[in-house]
Amino acid sequence: MKLSKTAWNWLTNAKNQKTLTYIGGGLVIAITGAWEGYKHFTEDSKTDTQKTSITAGGNGMAAGGNITASSTGNGNAIVATGNVTIGITLAEYEAGLKRREQEVLADLAQANAADKGQIMLLEKQLAAVQAKLQNPEAALAETKQKLAEASKALDELKQEVPQQQIQQAQQDLAQGQSGAAESIFQKVYAQGKEKSAEAAFQLAKLAYDRIDYANADKYYQEAAALQPDNALYQIAAGFIAHTLGHYVEAEPYYLKSLAIDEKALGPDHPAVATDLNNLAELYRAQGNYAKAEPLYQRSLAIREKALGSNHPDVANSLNNLAALYYKQGETAKAEPLFQRALAIWEKALGPNHPLVANSLNNLAEMYRAQGQFAKAEPLYQKSLAIKEKALGPDHPDVATCLNNLAALYYAQRDYAMAEPLLQKSQAIKEKALGSKHPSVATGLENYAA
Repeated sequence: MKLSKTAWNWLTNAKNQKTLTYIGGGLVIAITGAWEGYKHFTEDSKTDTQKTSITAGGNGMAAGGNITASSTGNGNAIVATGNVTIGITLAEYEAGLKRREQEVLADLAQANAADKGQIMLLEKQLAAVQAKLQNPEAALAETKQKLAEASKALDELKQEVPQQQIQQAQQDLAQGQSGAAESIFQKVYAQGKEKSAEAAFQLAKLAYDRIDYANADKYYQEAAALQPDNALYQIAAGFIAHTLGHYVEAEPYYLKSLAIDEKALGPDHPAVATDLNNLAELYRAQGNYAKAEPLYQRSLAIREKALGSNHPDVANSLNNLAALYYKQGETAKAEPLFQRALAIWEKALGPNHPLVANSLNNLAEMYRAQGQFAKAEPLYQKSLAIKEKALGPDHPDVATCLNNLAALYYAQRDYAMAEPLLQKSQAIKEKALGSKHPSVATGLENYAA
């Protein structure tokens, strides 16, 4: 196949050669159960202390936890928490997600290109809603859980709010409508009394679930300020700040959560390992590798001791530490950790799970950087095949895989193989994000350079 002039110009441009080295995001860091990029919070009791299992991620954090849900054969899941039952059809839920996707796309199209912060926020929200659309059954279960938790929280406000209002709000929640409940939570929050922190926390969770990150950030911070000794509120505030790239704001929240959990649960509890991983991820994102490394190492040691050497959380720690070593050019340290993480995920989740695809990509990235192209190619190809099967051929993660494989062929000067992959990747991004999306427009400009 003859390489077109536009592709040749793009591939041989010095600036774009550097771009291709890292195109598609390179390594996938801190991948966990909720790999798609959307997050949730859960509460579990250990003695009298609330804890969470939120875990930081490279492209935004991924959370793990316990979701209780049952699903009927037609996908209309019902979630029960106590005496609360939430019922929403899958079709209704998907329609709402698609409306939200169009809202965010419209906002992106109208955004001022100079407002980098606003564009970043919108891009994160778009990625989140599209992740939900790729696995709507799981996303619906999480939404039902949040609505059920909000309904249960309303029961604790009987001293502040008339019973009739609470019952009406709970009926609305059962139909998937949170407006009345949020009005009650806002009223209680504004009173500044004992229940204000929980009200703010519920407002934050509902805002986050509908992918309204600005309000989620606001109310998580309020909950943390109102109850500074609540580890759950602290880690939630740190999580949203980290997700939005507000690293300086995130650090004190993570440190508080770590201190609270160490004191309440002991230094070797898995919740402490999660706190350490979150803090390490924050430092890695800031480029402070010297601070991140011992935290990753301690998190790994706690998880291996508490959970066993073949637990998926151990694979998460191995992957993160390996990625850190890779970033520092210590590939001899990184390779066995990447390989071990891959083996654990394949055994625990099966060979065709998206987490396995991410792990394959990480190994391939390292081999490509080392010039071991023969080792890298089959790993990239397998990662691509898994993502296409699991997510569909038009998912943005598939575009990332195509880009990474194109980078490999470019490194071997096989431009005839690289060009169609770049074109297909660009087409997927344009379809998913719209032709006016900033990243799509930039890609087109580069390709036609």
